[in-house]
Amino acid sequence: MKSHALWFMCLFFALASTAWAASETANSCAKELSLSQVVAIVDRELAHRFGNAERPLPREIEIRRVGCEYVYTEWQDLDVVGAWFGVTIADNGQVAHFEYGH
Repeated sequence: MKSHALWFMCLFFALASTAWAASETANSCAKELSLSQVVAIVDRELAHRFGNAERPLPREIEIRRVGCEYVYTEWQDLDVVGAWFGVTIADNGQVAHFEYGH
């Protein structure tokens, strides 16, 4: 009988800790951004930093989620080494980091 009670307690704590960890992960991010929201945030940041200068069409774009942040990387010309920029966006829509190379 004691082994059943011990087994039940272990199961209860395992399920409770799993549910708690899942709720912490789901609630730790402010909100989920759509791809169009990420692109709009990047466009606003570029206009803020460089004005509304026309930029060449990107050759390649990568948007990925890392934890609660979104990382947007754009390569302008794949034949030119370093022609890229990257923007890290927090889940609240604020730019956390901007970097670029020529």
